[in-house]
Amino acid sequence: MITAVNMAGRILIAVTTLSSTAFQAQTGISLTISDKIGTLAAGQFESVFDGRWRPDGSSMQTNAKPTVLILRDGLFRKGEEAEADVIPADGRLHPVHDNEYIDQVSITVIGDRSVREIDMLRGKVVYSVEYTVSPDGKTASWQVANQANPNGSVARSETRQRRIQPSPSGSHSISGTWQQTGITVDGGSGDWLLSLKQDRFSSWSPQGVGFEAVIDGPPVAVTGDVSGGMVTITSPSPRTIVKRSMLRGRVGSILEMTVLDDGKTMRVVAQAPQRGVTSTFYLLKQ
Repeated sequence: MITAVNMAGRILIAVTTLSSTAFQAQTGISLTISDKIGTLAAGQFESVFDGRWRPDGSSMQTNAKPTVLILRDGLFRKGEEAEADVIPADGRLHPVHDNEYIDQVSITVIGDRSVREIDMLRGKVVYSVEYTVSPDGKTASWQVANQANPNGSVARSETRQRRIQPSPSGSHSISGTWQQTGITVDGGSGDWLLSLKQDRFSSWSPQGVGFEAVIDGPPVAVTGDVSGGMVTITSPSPRTIVKRSMLRGRVGSILEMTVLDDGKTMRVVAQAPQRGVTSTFYLLKQ
């Protein structure tokens, strides 16, 4: 996989004076999730999820493997997997394989410390990435522009990297093994716009990518997902929602989202089951 994006990404209920266990103890009634929502609505409680939430890029913790980039002898490769595409760094478009979100890539060497990647899907630019290494070669920034948005806007972000293994002999300076140390998204373009109305939960990006789904309901399509992604929503506890994202029937990611007691902080645990990766980060209510 060449693209550095699909940042990829992108839960529940209201503040209540009684937990579901306490409610059952005092009333003898065991609430289903729809019953809980109805009870809260009847009491005119506002969902703790409603509003605009901003990811805190400095809070990211992950067991994801470092990223390996190799640019040598005019060929670019991202990742150590045997199936990773090897792309000529000649500025021309070349096909990529087994990727639902891009089908062509071009790699252009800008200078001794910079390389540009352009990702295409069905003839349109969807992502661009500019890799730039610091003068001392110890750090790098990856400037990403996401153009795959329904409203036509461009969402820009920067990931910061630290070199943990040197460039192989005879390779470009971007080559080596890199560990992400932080991410910044410009102008709130990475915000999550969340809403819970009765048993319907919705999540949207400022660019118009998102969905509305019934809790415990069937999968729904993600508006703006260029490859036809679907999601389901469940709620294992009153302050937690779990979103499962699927493509062609296979679960690609699971997000467990919990609003903390302060009502202003959300903890997200993200899993990528097929790759064995688990990440944790926080969002702050705006």
